[in-house]
Amino acid sequence: MTPKRTAPVPNVAVRPLLSSQAEALFRSVLSSVEFGIMVTDLDHVALACNARFGELWGVDIDQVVNSDPESVRQMARLRIADYEGWLRNLEDVYADPHQTHHDELVLGSPHLVLNRSANPVYDQQGNLTGRIWTFSDVTTEHRLRRMRDVIHFVSTEYDPDPAFVYRRITERAGEFYGSLCLLSIRDGDILHFRAVGGPDAANIPTSQNQLTDSYCQFCLAQNRPTLVQNAADDPQYANLLPAQLGLTRYAGVPIYSPDGSALGTLCILDRHSDVLMDEEDLRFLQILAVRIGSEISREGQLKRMQRDLEESQQNLIQNEKLAITGTLSASIAHDIRNILSTISLQLNTGDPDPARALGRVRDQLERFDLMAYRLLSYARSSRVLLQPVDVREVVLRVVDLLGVHLEIARTNVEMNFPADFPPVAADPARLDHLFVNLGLNAIQAMAAGGTLRFLGETEDDHVIVLVEDTGPGMTDAQIEGLFSPFRTSKSGGFGLGLYSCRQITRECGGDLTVESTLGTGTRFKIRLRRYV
Repeated sequence: MTPKRTAPVPNVAVRPLLSSQAEALFRSVLSSVEFGIMVTDLDHVALACNARFGELWGVDIDQVVNSDPESVRQMARLRIADYEGWLRNLEDVYADPHQTHHDELVLGSPHLVLNRSANPVYDQQGNLTGRIWTFSDVTTEHRLRRMRDVIHFVSTEYDPDPAFVYRRITERAGEFYGSLCLLSIRDGDILHFRAVGGPDAANIPTSQNQLTDSYCQFCLAQNRPTLVQNAADDPQYANLLPAQLGLTRYAGVPIYSPDGSALGTLCILDRHSDVLMDEEDLRFLQILAVRIGSEISREGQLKRMQRDLEESQQNLIQNEKLAITGTLSASIAHDIRNILSTISLQLNTGDPDPARALGRVRDQLERFDLMAYRLLSYARSSRVLLQPVDVREVVLRVVDLLGVHLEIARTNVEMNFPADFPPVAADPARLDHLFVNLGLNAIQAMAAGGTLRFLGETEDDHVIVLVEDTGPGMTDAQIEGLFSPFRTSKSGGFGLGLYSCRQITRECGGDLTVESTLGTGTRFKIRLRRYV
């Protein structure tokens, strides 16, 4: 007679005191599935769980079914990062006994991602008797899904600045692993950190590292992806600086230039040697490194284009300067010749009234003085010394300087400043140049004569000086670009007068604007800071 064989006891734990029929049912069902299961009653007491549940949670299943709900929760506490959030979620699920719940739960030590489902259990009469919890390990699927999300981001991210793109990619890699991520570019024996990502990015003390102190030396020497799961277990890596600092896990891939040479590395550094990395992680980092390499190449191309553009601009500016210098020199020589010819004529006419002849010579010398003022206003002062300046004194001085021009052009001058008009913070010589240019422009605009006005107003911590003329005014097209250098409508002009006027006001911390109406005239508004 063949001996009776005894069936092995299924690896299932069942709470004592359950009926033999219920225990047999639990053992039969829970031992036949590959995912973790726990069954609880309406009071959340664990009635049964299988071995897979214990493996996933790292708990003793016999202890689970012999403990109260609070003790079971404490068993899971070490595996859950956000324990309080997990408890709140449980309360939400328990709030409705008939509720069906599905989500993903992330565990640590070791890292796992579980697909969790909670479903109500009913008896034959339809009465609610408890809840069944199922847990399946979806760590690999979850990781691949997150990798696809990052790769999609990498493939679509764009910015005119390549550095912005490769920094964002480095940051996303650091976020993905929850680890330090370094984008390093090799320069001889030095690795320069071009970008840093991850939770410890702000704690990096330097922006570079010696190549011989890094894991990256092996990645670059072998010119291929390199994985160090635990540097403490390998004498080749154990004495490196990162390993001594506790950063024992490393994954690095080379970054290549278009010609195939290795520029540097993209690597992950952390303390999570208990979490395995594999070839899939290296392939993932390689995809990121390809995009980073293309952005670094684009950055180099843009820099070369920028250098070429700047060189071309400098050449154009130099050529323009030479052309303007020649024209300006010719104009100055022409003006000097005219002034000297007039003086010579005055001296040779033999005027019987020496005082009148001397006055005419003095008028021509004042033209020299005025020409010098205009030329000086074109040059930007290398050092602006702000001091208290009485604008009224400046205007009186300028009006006196323009006297001959005002008389020839039959131009009247009006001035209206408050008695308590405050001093402004300015360079007095530069302010003279400012009003000389504005005054001459106004005189030239009123070819048939008119009125030139200087008006003063106060405004909080600034003062306003208005320079108005009764000339023909300007169109919007004429006003546009009025303060740009080398733009002029005057024959023989250089387009530097109003440009220098605005520069002078800005040197003093103010500004210059213009308003004009056809047939009425033009008003320049000078806004200067009060001297405090």
